[in-house]
Amino acid sequence: MTTISARRICPFCRTELVLGALPIVATNVRVDSTASGTEHNPEQMHSPISGATIKGYVGIWPIIADPPLPSRSDEFWRWLSRQVTQAELPGVAAAADVTDLPARVCLHCETPLPEDIDERNTFTIAVVGTTGAGKSHYLASMLQQAANRQQLRGVGCREFVLDERTSHSYTQKYLVPVFRERVQLDHTLRDPEVARKPMVCRVTFDGAQPALLFFHDIAGEVLVSREARAVDTPFLRQADAVIFLVDPVHLDRPDGHTWSSNGIHDSGYANQADLLNALLREMRSANRSVPVAITLSKSDLLETFLPVRHPREFRCEPDLSSREAWDESLGRVDIETREMLRRCGAFDVLSAADALDPELASFHAVAALGCRPDPETGQVPMLRPTRCLDPLVTVLHRMSGLTRAI
Repeated sequence: MTTISARRICPFCRTELVLGALPIVATNVRVDSTASGTEHNPEQMHSPISGATIKGYVGIWPIIADPPLPSRSDEFWRWLSRQVTQAELPGVAAAADVTDLPARVCLHCETPLPEDIDERNTFTIAVVGTTGAGKSHYLASMLQQAANRQQLRGVGCREFVLDERTSHSYTQKYLVPVFRERVQLDHTLRDPEVARKPMVCRVTFDGAQPALLFFHDIAGEVLVSREARAVDTPFLRQADAVIFLVDPVHLDRPDGHTWSSNGIHDSGYANQADLLNALLREMRSANRSVPVAITLSKSDLLETFLPVRHPREFRCEPDLSSREAWDESLGRVDIETREMLRRCGAFDVLSAADALDPELASFHAVAALGCRPDPETGQVPMLRPTRCLDPLVTVLHRMSGLTRAI
């Protein structure tokens, strides 16, 4: 049972919310061009599809049901201290017409909340890296393996499902182009609304409460700019875990040649350690100590530079049947990845990781595509995603309350 005093973290602005103090708004709306505007929307108003009585607005969203608790104010806290707040929270569907697609709304960022917010806590995993690091391809392959192929069963995940809106968007933007048409995705463009457009997954691990997991596909140009990060992605400093993708093309090639000499497009140099240090500094300023998976992307480019005697663990898919077997493989990959970063001259990245709690830092190598796309057509001749679940599994099992009881 969820009580009216239950608290959640807004997945969009990371404000702490009391569910019983949030109004319910209609998200299935029509534009009423004949009505006068509001303070938030001076030209036109939005009305519920059902024609329900509008009790006010939160941003552009019409309120169709008042909250059981007063608004968050001095009056609210005095009231709360005098009341027994273990009463059951009325469900959204019971409080409004289902045709309006009702939802509780965050009063801070004025964004409707996911429909499962009453029953599930929210967790955000930030997938970050410079432009060209492969964030979009990584998200495409990681979600395909976790959700479509259900490959987390062996590590105790009995539910990993994209919500309906995410499933539609993922299919059109990622699954069809990459796994059906076999084409390379374009670079992600900056979207000022990226915080309000997450990929949402319903996740449940054995022995833990059901949860909502959020990912965002963030343009590299936003991540490398302190000003843009502050405006577009304020949720980053409050993330529950980080998967940091390191692009080997921005590192030294181990044999001393340039990447372009091997037909690989070199988009220029980006100091990836600067971004990692900046993100860690911002998290520390927000009093956040979270799991960080430092992940060498495009591991297929590096396979030929491993010594012949090397087992090349990071180019072999792990045993997915049990957590124990996977953990053993992850330990070997960690060692290999650190060694490869040293061979690529990424001592600044390794140094940044030294500042992390050893229990929270891990090293991985992934290949989201597994081969180089054709530079002319963008076609991917032989799709072979490799070890894309390793960083995800590692941070999931280090997030208290998601994979184990708090």
